[in-house]
Amino acid sequence: MNQAEVGRLVRTLGVKLIAPKRIKNPLGYRGTLDKVRESVTDLIVDERIHLRTPRAQLTRLYAERLISEAIMNGDCHKETMRIASWWLESHPSAVHKLFQVLVPRFGDSEKVESFTRIFKAPMREEYNPNKKYSGAHIFGHSVVELKKNPFPPLAYSNSRPNKKHIHNVLLSEAK
Repeated sequence: MNQAEVGRLVRTLGVKLIAPKRIKNPLGYRGTLDKVRESVTDLIVDERIHLRTPRAQLTRLYAERLISEAIMNGDCHKETMRIASWWLESHPSAVHKLFQVLVPRFGDSEKVESFTRIFKAPMREEYNPNKKYSGAHIFGHSVVELKKNPFPPLAYSNSRPNKKHIHNVLLSEAK
């Protein structure tokens, strides 16, 4: 089997695979998988979610794989339907949304690109009399969203140049 045939069998993901950080859960790996499953369902239903960074990265990877399998095989493929119904079990209408809304939205793109976007959310400080952060604050938070969603776009504050920033005013006056 050559590389072209393998590419048809398994679609390449448009995101860089990362070494996943271990997410502690009292129920072990199964508990972690159940939490990520809830997050994937929330992402498909709401199209934008706010999570801690390690769980957001895992959610993004599993959502990418689920959407790419749905695009590649469609809703007539029994195995894909079984996988989608397992991942989206807590919200049955999410399976319908995956195949009727998201597959047409992302299916027309010929190039390999990611279907999700991840942003680091700003850290918030909570009152702590000991002035120490608990373990929950180590990783920070992230926002995971599906691309081409109906919400206003998210962007980092420094992603577009602003003519009114002091350094831009000084540079323009120096010219």
